[in-house]
Amino acid sequence: MQLPLYTMTLELVIKIFQTYLIPIFTYCAPIWTNDIRSNNNIQKLNAVFTNYIKKYLGLPKYAHNAAVHYYCGTWPLYNAIKNLAQTAATNINFPPNCIDGHQLTFANNDPLPIYDPETEMEDDFPRKRPHISRNRYFRRKQFRDIFDVNHYQNCTLERFHTKKTDECKCLYCGNALARDHKCYDS
Repeated sequence: MQLPLYTMTLELVIKIFQTYLIPIFTYCAPIWTNDIRSNNNIQKLNAVFTNYIKKYLGLPKYAHNAAVHYYCGTWPLYNAIKNLAQTAATNINFPPNCIDGHQLTFANNDPLPIYDPETEMEDDFPRKRPHISRNRYFRRKQFRDIFDVNHYQNCTLERFHTKKTDECKCLYCGNALARDHKCYDS
């Protein structure tokens, strides 16, 4: 019997990604990750996994990426692939004198710094990792509250914005609209 995506644990959802999609991305990764320099290409690659996790959490695509990785304990896809590629490249062993002093171009790459999503998160995000429910309804509600996805419904600013500003005021009480603002007039 197959479990629907909305009743799976986060660990199982990540395991599915690792089993079916990571092998596609890691094929020849020591070679192709060596040549990726464009931030745009890295962002597109990272979006594959990040959007997969956001869909599981019930978040829109514009939700803060670093906060998603912080709460889920994951890395961006580029960092994971680059780490796997460097491990694979350093495990290549040639018999002595078989390459006559030549060296593989991707064998001695500098490792990426350790990814710490907390440094990229906005200050008003809670720093306590929540329990991630298997129940789709509760999981979606919890993360939509944490990310304040419905901010636009209570904000006096009419233009779309994903980050809170000093201009954000509650439509109902006129107070500053913080992430955890509870207004009983709404």
